Amino acid sequence: DSPCLVIPYPEYSPGRMPLFILRTGLSVDEIRNALDRVSKSEYGGAILVSNTGDWFIGTVKDPDITTEILEYPVFHKGYEDSAVRDSIVIKGKKYLITYRTANVLNAVLLYCIPESDVLGKLNMYRTWFWAILFISLFIVSVFSYWIYRLIHQPLKRMVSAFDKVEKGGFDALIERKSADEFGYLFTQFNKMVNHLRKLIHEVYENKILSQKSELKFLQSQINPHFLYNSFLLLSSMARIKDLENINRLTRHLGDYFRFITHDSNGMVTLEHEMEHVKN
Repeated sequence: DSPCLVIPYPEYSPGRMPLFILRTGLSVDEIRNALDRVSKSEYGGAILVSNTGDWFIGTVKDPDITTEILEYPVFHKGYEDSAVRDSIVIKGKKYLITYRTANVLNAVLLYCIPESDVLGKLNMYRTWFWAILFISLFIVSVFSYWIYRLIHQPLKRMVSAFDKVEKGGFDALIERKSADEFGYLFTQFNKMVNHLRKLIHEVYENKILSQKSELKFLQSQINPHFLYNSFLLLSSMARIKDLENINRLTRHLGDYFRFITHDSNGMVTLEHEMEHVKN
């Protein structure tokens, strides 16, 4: 029952008888063991089948799979002396088939394996790829948000504070509790704003005091001269006995000197200012 390899010697030709015929028997068990060493798949295997289909040796454990493979139309297309790859669906499961002709044996060596066994690791790698991609995107997003909170947001606050100071808002102080580089910058910025506010306040006060001093000096220079002229005018009016104008002049002079000599913080009402202008 074992497959036999028949080789006539010399080669058989019509009209010529061979000198002898060498008949070699092949061990089915050894062939199956060899095929089993090639095939390590649990659901696949290797099959050595004759070109005529009258015998085969296989290691596929499921007989239904073997039957489906042997009935696959590819075995009726004729074999070529080259490796061929194909696929077949058996029981809803896709199998990859690789086979090659063996002209010496007039047989085909076929190896089938579930596609999942071949592409399973690829699918796993694909899953790992997408998982790593999503994790990387998540890490990049978290890192970007962290950079935004750590650098961009403090810089934006500082620029906004500088804009307020530039427009004269010296109350633009920045609060930051963390003791990092921006915390140090914010502390120095607050000190700078306070120092500027103090300097500006001192400059304004000095300027106001200087203006008040100049005003007092001018008043001290002008008022006596004005007073002397007023007395001379009154003396002249008294000589001509212009009593009505003397009365008016002395009343206006009294109101005038009362206004410029009153003790005030520099603020007067508009009514008193207008009355002073009239006087």
